Amino acid sequence: MRSRFALVPILALLLILGGGGVSTCKAQYVVSRTYIIRYVIDPKQIDYVVNLFKNSLSIEEPTAGIIGCKLVTRVAQGGGKDFAIGAACAVQSGENRFSVLMCEDSRFGRLVRAPSRAPARGEVIQFIEDNCLPAGKR
Repeated sequence: MRSRFALVPILALLLILGGGGVSTCKAQYVVSRTYIIRYVIDPKQIDYVVNLFKNSLSIEEPTAGIIGCKLVTRVAQGGGKDFAIGAACAVQSGENRFSVLMCEDSRFGRLVRAPSRAPARGEVIQFIEDNCLPAGKR
């Protein structure tokens, strides 16, 4: 029986070549033991994620609006079918402005958010893993 770790070089090669169902957009990839982590750096894809979050937030909090997001990150499990996207976003509601971690999963499309202070990339990834992936702690 093969070890999970034996597949990591193959998975990394697929990512480099643009295979395995992963888009070949401008992004930086990290392959961990259990997840494929993609740092989204293409401005068009970042805008797409911000609009996705705006639409979801407008349903839950009609008076709140997203000003912008940074550290946009996609975390996938398995073959990439189960994934979540998250970011650190600035949200405004009335006169109040907040820093918020946000993530949305691909299966159920539910938005999860929590207050934050100037997070690092690792905190965004941990937030996604804990709150938006099927195997997360929730």
